[in-house]
Amino acid sequence: VRTAHPAAKHRPPRHTHTRTRYTMTKTIQPPMIGFGTFNSFQDDEKVAEAVREAIRIGYRHFDCAHMYKNEKAIGKAFRDAIAAGEVTRERLYICSKLSCEDMAPEDVEPACRKTLEDLGLDY
Repeated sequence: VRTAHPAAKHRPPRHTHTRTRYTMTKTIQPPMIGFGTFNSFQDDEKVAEAVREAIRIGYRHFDCAHMYKNEKAIGKAFRDAIAAGEVTRERLYICSKLSCEDMAPEDVEPACRKTLEDLGLDY
């Protein structure tokens, strides 16, 4: 029978941590937990409500994708939350994904600009 080393009982479990952000660079530190915006029911109003509620309870990292076909509704939710003073744009970390058909080098920039336009963001 194997027993744990006596010092092991004083170590915290490996999966516990107190950090809330990753450090990518000195200026980019996205929150560790993000809010996914995929909506299999294709109900933009419900997605927008969910995003607003997520902002109210403290989410700041949002995962979007053009292929979800809801970025305009999500962008409206961001703008409404900013206008209501619930969050600032600078506090939001928003990521999106390229669709497979936009992976060619000449298609990447236009696809990214389309996502920014749909989300109503300038960065």
